[in-house]
Formats: sequence, structure tokens, C-alpha cells
Amino acid sequence: MPYDFEHGSGTEADPYLIATEADLWGIFDVNSDDQPNFVGNYFRQTADITITQSVSTNILIRCVYDGNNHRISGLKTSLASLGTSTWKNSIFLNCTNEDLESWEYPTVFQWIFLEEEGVGENKLDNIQLLNSPGIYIFAGQNIVATNLIVKNSGGFAGGTILDSKISECYGENLAFTQQSRCSGAGAFCDVFGCSFENIVIRNVEYEDEYWLAGGMVGKTSYSNFKNCVVLGAKVIGEDSSGGFAGQIFGGTFEDCFALGVTVEVRPGLPNQPETWPTWHSGGFAGEIFANRSVGDPDYVPFVFRRCIVHGTADVDATAGGFAGAIWQEGGSFFEQCGAEVSVINTNENAGGFAGEIWGSLDSLEEGAVCKDCYALGDSVLSNLENAISNGGFVGVADKVIFERCFSKGLVSGGTNKGGFCGLGYDDIECIDCYYDSETSGQSDTSMGTPKTTAEMKTQSTFS
Repeated sequence: MPYDFEHGSGTEADPYLIATEADLWGIFDVNSDDQPNFVGNYFRQTADITITQSVSTNILIRCVYDGNNHRISGLKTSLASLGTSTWKNSIFLNCTNEDLESWEYPTVFQWIFLEEEGVGENKLDNIQLLNSPGIYIFAGQNIVATNLIVKNSGGFAGGTILDSKISECYGENLAFTQQSRCSGAGAFCDVFGCSFENIVIRNVEYEDEYWLAGGMVGKTSYSNFKNCVVLGAKVIGEDSSGGFAGQIFGGTFEDCFALGVTVEVRPGLPNQPETWPTWHSGGFAGEIFANRSVGDPDYVPFVFRRCIVHGTADVDATAGGFAGAIWQEGGSFFEQCGAEVSVINTNENAGGFAGEIWGSLDSLEEGAVCKDCYALGDSVLSNLENAISNGGFVGVADKVIFERCFSKGLVSGGTNKGGFCGLGYDDIECIDCYYDSETSGQSDTSMGTPKTTAEMKTQSTFS
């Protein structure tokens, strides 16, 4: 027999009323065939609820739950999986998710999906997650999430999210340490084909002991970000890390900022194979690709417009003020982007904007990779023993055009040093690009034009 609610009939006009812990668990009742008893019903919470036990919940199918701005405190396991459902107006406090299985995510909503592919949608609206260290709100796909607030907890999406729209969210005092090679660490861990708009997170600390870490997102593939800001972040990765994102595969980033960030990479995992690739780290992103990873579309370019990063990158990795390494293909570019990041590197290549930029065969026909961009960090320093190429703007570049870009950081260490570019391979063009010859300590003229500090501050210097 299904749970007998004391009040309501489960319709939109007369929802089942949830006033006790028993009522809450009752909505997940299943029949003898282990199928949900409540499908397509409406629920409304009428009192604060304190959880006293761990219960294995089922799936909520095509239902609407209105928390009515009441609290659910002390949740000990993931609350539910949602299938084409809406959950709104809830406040979750002091969640713990005890004894997670290896396949589980540390989330309030374990997995959200469409019961019938292409039919309906899932909605999360006006949900708060408070004082729940290491816990996130959700993982899943086809989600429209708005007005989410997370404080003193893990973050927003603790696993993979796909084809979702996230907007109007705020996070504060977020922290999580990922201890398995799962989905990276960040306020959103691993995203595919999603859009993000008007999101602010502040005072975050993310570490991944095996893979990627970013302040906003661990790994993002062909997703779009607009008006998203990280204010104050400490990010530590074992592979790649960035103040905004650990690893980026295509997508657009407009008016996004990572301010007051500290980025580190700590390679040297006990199980790391000898053929493990070079590590990368940057103030904004560790690695940026204009190609695909496993399961992605064949090709999605990256586009960055008006994105800024301030902070420090002190790493044992190829490092850059904006990005550690960039792989560019046709249609991908940076426009009006800047890095004010002090780069301290103990690995191979470093640059005030990027450690490495590798263009495609046709990139010169596509135009400049970096247009109207700057690197204003105080230094680009490298360990003298391991350093190869350092530059005020970029350490190593190949098949790339730079247009109207400039840098000023002190460049030291490395076999190859340049005020603007440390080492250029084939087809490098620097059009109206400049660097400060006094603050950089360099005077080369092959890539970028040296100017004194006074000249760099004089408008007539620049055509």
C-alpha cells in the first residue's frame, strides 16, 4: 500500500501536504514491482523537518515538490533521483551524505534526468544549501536551475551535468577535495553542453588529488558562460588547474572574471604513469582546447571576450597568467582579455598571458588568436634548471597571430627568453604588439616591440 498522507489529494489544486519526516519519505514509496507509487503528483511542505534516519529513496517521476521555503535539516543520504520533475523553494541545512558508495555523488539530488528523452524538463528553483561541508545540490542532465544559493558547503553540481541551463546563482565559502579520478573539482565539477549566466561565487577552495580543479568549474566541454565571476579562490590540481576552470574544451566565455585567485599544481601521483602528459596551470584556466574530448562533438571553437583574471600562479607546470596551454583552431580567439597574474613556474614554459599557444595550420588565415589582450603581472619567473622558454606575454607560440597586445612582467630563467614571446616556431606574427623593456628586463625585437615604461604610458607611442 502506498503511504497514506493525512492531507491533500496530490493534485495541483490540492497537493499532498508534507509536515513530518515520515511524510517526506512517504513520497518515495514503491509498489511490489519496485515502481514509484506517486507519479505526476504535487507536494507542498508545511513545516520544517529534521531528518533522524538514513533512508534509501527511489525516483520521483513527473512530480512537483514545493518546499514552501521550509527547512529540511540533517539529511544523511542523497534525497532522491528526479525524473522530469520540479523541486522548488527548499532550504537544506547540515547535510552529510554519510557512507557514500563508489558510484554515488556527494549531492542532495543524486541524479536528475528526463524520464522520456526529449519530453518535458527538470527544474530546480529557489533552493538553498547551507552549512553542509563537501555537499553539492545536484548532478544530472536536462535541468533548468535558477536562483540557487550555496553557503559553507561543497557547491552546486557535484558530478557531471549535461545539456542544462544554470542562472542567477550565488555561492559563498565553498570547499571540496576530490579524491578519485572522477569529474574534477569546482563549484560545478564536470559540464557538457550547458549554459551558465549571472553566477557569482566567492571565497572558494577546491583541490583534486588526481585530476582537474577550477574555481568555477573543474572541466567544461562545449558550454557557454556569461557574466560569471569568481571572487577569491584557492585552487589546487594534480593535472591542470585554473582560477575559473581546470580544463576547457570549446565554448564561449563572455564577461567572466577570476579575481583574487591563487592557483597551484602538484604533480607526482603515486599511480601516475611515466607517459603522463605535461601539467598545465593558469590564472583563468589550466588548458584550453578547440577540439574535442571523448564523446564530444567533432569540433567546437573557443571564444573569449572581455574575460579578466587577477592573482598568482605558483606551480610546477607549464604556466600562464590567463592559461597554461592553449590549442587553437579556426574560429577560436581571445578578444579584450587580460591577465594581471604573477607567474612563478618550476617547469618548462611560462608566459604572462599563456605558457604555450599552438595554432592550427590555417590559423593565420583565420586571423589573430589574441586581439587587444594584455598581461600585466609583475613577473614571469622560472626555475633555472628546468625552464625552457619564458615570455612576457607567451612562453612558446606556433602558427599564431597576435594583434594589439602588450605585456610588462619581469622575464627571467629559461633557455629562451623574450620580452613578449620566449620562443616562436613557425608563422608567428605580432601586429602592433609591445612590451615594457624596463620592467621585463628584455630588449629583443623579433616578436613584439620594446618600449620604455614612459613610452608605454604615452598614447602617441601606439599607432
